[in-house]
Amino acid sequence: AGSHGPPVGGKEVRIVDPETGAPLAAGQEGEICVRGPTLFSHYDGQEPAACVDREGFFHTGDLGRLDERGALHFLGRIKDVIKSAGVNIAAAEVEAVLLAHPAVGAAHVVGVPDAARGENVAAFVVLSTPVSADDLLAQCRAHLASYKVPRHLWERTADALPQKATGKVDKPRLRED
Repeated sequence: AGSHGPPVGGKEVRIVDPETGAPLAAGQEGEICVRGPTLFSHYDGQEPAACVDREGFFHTGDLGRLDERGALHFLGRIKDVIKSAGVNIAAAEVEAVLLAHPAVGAAHVVGVPDAARGENVAAFVVLSTPVSADDLLAQCRAHLASYKVPRHLWERTADALPQKATGKVDKPRLRED
């Protein structure tokens, strides 16, 4: 129930290290790659080699893992992955934990530069009812590994969040903030 299930219809899914392209074992998080008879050959205006690797796998740019049954678990976009002290952290996972708190109406998590760790986890929250930062961080500590708990937490109103023309929150601008 918590996954997207195994591949069907002759499709193959594998998880690879986003930097090296090396296949990863079940349970490890990495880039989702797909191959199969109904996969497109290339994007319009691009050569096929720019879209698929030598083995015919399309690199989706999505972060996920396969469980021991081969079921796919989608974790978010790779560009939304925070790299802290050599560990990949899916912003979507931290956002989901923050959103599970009844006082949080919206949560947006980004990586911010840190000289020692590479990046730190930073969260911007829109509250529906008042709550302390300590309460929100306690929620995170109860449901996340310690390295995934935000080191920075800011409250914003919904209208104070920077937005793209599409109406989505502009995470690069949040990172700058």
